Amino acid sequence: MAKAGYFSGDHNVICDRCGFKKKRSECRKEWTGLLVCKKCWEPRHPQDFVKARADKQGVPDPRPDTQDAFGTTAIKAAASKDDTTINVESIAGISAGDCIGIELDDETLQWTTAVGVPAGNTVALAESLDGAAAEGNVVYIPGDDFLDTNEVSQDDL
Repeated sequence: MAKAGYFSGDHNVICDRCGFKKKRSECRKEWTGLLVCKKCWEPRHPQDFVKARADKQGVPDPRPDTQDAFGTTAIKAAASKDDTTINVESIAGISAGDCIGIELDDETLQWTTAVGVPAGNTVALAESLDGAAAEGNVVYIPGDDFLDTNEVSQDDL
């Protein structure tokens, strides 16, 4: 008969967490590498096994910066919503059929086409303005690097 507290082949160990003396058969090795008693043992948290999805950081359809492809002028006199003409500081670079971008007061950019040759500082628009445009708002004019729709062939698409 074995003495109380003695088990053949079972040695004494100290729990790495609580520091009490225990028999090796009463202890377990934890995922952290610590040898702990059954009261101190903690399973690894399931969140440690969650794998994150790859975060695609690339831009799916990158385009070059268009800042250099445009010239600019400014609106000389405020234009109202539904106006079909705008008064600009300079008509240099604006021709009939050019796509021009007009900065509206709500900070959107409306693209439309210049109709006919600009007269004086007035540019006629193919469609009416979607909103008001205050004096000083920017008007974008295509530069030399800008591709007009007439310059794009089916092969380019």
